[in-house]
Amino acid sequence: MSSQSAFTFMEILIALCIFAILSLFFIPSLQDITQSADDRMLQTQLIRAIELARRETSATHQPVALKINANELILFVNAQQNGVIEKDSDLLLQQTLHLKQGTLHLRQFPHYQHYLLFLPQGLMANDNATFWYYRSQNAKPAWRLVLSKSGRVSVVTQSLQIT
Repeated sequence: MSSQSAFTFMEILIALCIFAILSLFFIPSLQDITQSADDRMLQTQLIRAIELARRETSATHQPVALKINANELILFVNAQQNGVIEKDSDLLLQQTLHLKQGTLHLRQFPHYQHYLLFLPQGLMANDNATFWYYRSQNAKPAWRLVLSKSGRVSVVTQSLQIT
């Protein structure tokens, strides 16, 4: 008498049902993990660009502007202090922002400026600035990066503040 060890159709069906039920719980959490990783990457890009602007301003003693066009971040020496890239402007950084699932907005005072200007004295020409990040499916911002006039950067999420 030979005994064969094999799975029955019912055993395989039960295992697949258990796997399907467990995946319903874990897939949303995996999406949250990837969204938070993408958010962190974008926050790091912005913070590094701000730090570079402050370092270059103090090193060269010239104003440096930070400008965002669509999904591109541009950092340049701006002697005219007008936010316009001139032919003789030194381009310090030009990189694509990782905006996979949302949009980034810059709000500041005065409202008519669409760039940040860092001055050689270590301050910004603007009073303050806030980068707001909206995910495509949400009407509320997922997080904001707040930049004070003195250059202090803090990231604020929906319920948690990280400095």
